[in-house]
Amino acid sequence: MPLSQTGLGGGATSLFRGGGGAAALFNFTTFTFGTGGQTGRTGPNKTQLFATSEYNSTTYPWLNDTNFFNVDSNALGVQMFTIPVNGTYRIRAAGASGGYAYNNNTHTRTGRGAEVTGDFNLTAGTILRIVVGQRGLPLAAGNSGPLNSTAYNSGGGGMSAVFYTLTDTEPLIIGGGGGGGGYDPYTGSGVGTPDAASDITGNPGRGINGDASQFYEGLISGQSLGDGGPNNISNAHLAGGGAGWKGNGGGGHQQCSVQAPIHVQGGWGKSKTLDTSASTTNGGPFMGGFGGNNQAGLGSEVGGFGGGGGGTGRCGSMQAGGGGGYTGGGAPAHSTSSPTKDGLAGGGNYVASTASNRSFVSLRNAGLDGLVQITLLS
Repeated sequence: MPLSQTGLGGGATSLFRGGGGAAALFNFTTFTFGTGGQTGRTGPNKTQLFATSEYNSTTYPWLNDTNFFNVDSNALGVQMFTIPVNGTYRIRAAGASGGYAYNNNTHTRTGRGAEVTGDFNLTAGTILRIVVGQRGLPLAAGNSGPLNSTAYNSGGGGMSAVFYTLTDTEPLIIGGGGGGGGYDPYTGSGVGTPDAASDITGNPGRGINGDASQFYEGLISGQSLGDGGPNNISNAHLAGGGAGWKGNGGGGHQQCSVQAPIHVQGGWGKSKTLDTSASTTNGGPFMGGFGGNNQAGLGSEVGGFGGGGGGTGRCGSMQAGGGGGYTGGGAPAHSTSSPTKDGLAGGGNYVASTASNRSFVSLRNAGLDGLVQITLLS
């Protein structure tokens, strides 16, 4: 179906010149898609996006035309962008940081999101769907956490992803989110933080377990590429795993009556059906999982939009949630009876083999939201 040329610049017909001299649907060089200032499990709507300086419709008039930019009505928070002209586009996807542990020295324990890039040959009129990962909660000690001066674990960060439709077998690109920060300091061997992966294999990143004495990387028992992160430890009070491209995050628990009926959830993958009711499973694809604790009520340790897993605390034991990614972050079996220093792994990265210049760029700083940047190269 051809796209309408109206609605741009007050409704007048507009054809600008794009890369390579070909007629373009609208003038475009580069744009960075963001979170609209949102954090936690729910992605932004258009009003929230347009309230930020990044989504300036005077500078970028195509934002006003729903043929060229919109938010998916079947996937809350998923942004839709229409390719303006045939060409090669560089897509940069960066996952979000996990939440901070709710006590001192929070920055030293928070999992970092990953940034990856690839160059894609895309056709004018093609609609891309974009998930921009959001940080898990709490954001920092004393900010958006449960109780002041009380320590808890946090939710995992969300993945940032670009794809065509929710039924796609594979995405174009995913930058994995970091795992949430653990409650207790990572003492002893100093094994690091639950970061997203540092490659583009799709495997999940690093997790911390065994009373913070060891780390693990890659697929864990029972997990395949693209799966959500399971939580295989024997303790009953589990955090939620991060969502993967092909499935929801596992784990989570239903042990604390004060958290009922929400309890702790893993992040949700693209197959989650949209539910706008007031139920405890409302929402839609890519939403972060609920977290919780038995002192401050529900949801204070939620995972970030983009499938971050919910964290749990003060309910027998505590864990930080896994990061969303191509493959979600989870936890392998281990024998720690009260895993207060556990941080489920960060998520995995992916760049489709059809892209050129496929690259893992870096792990980003803790405390950053995700982003997706699209640039017309030629």
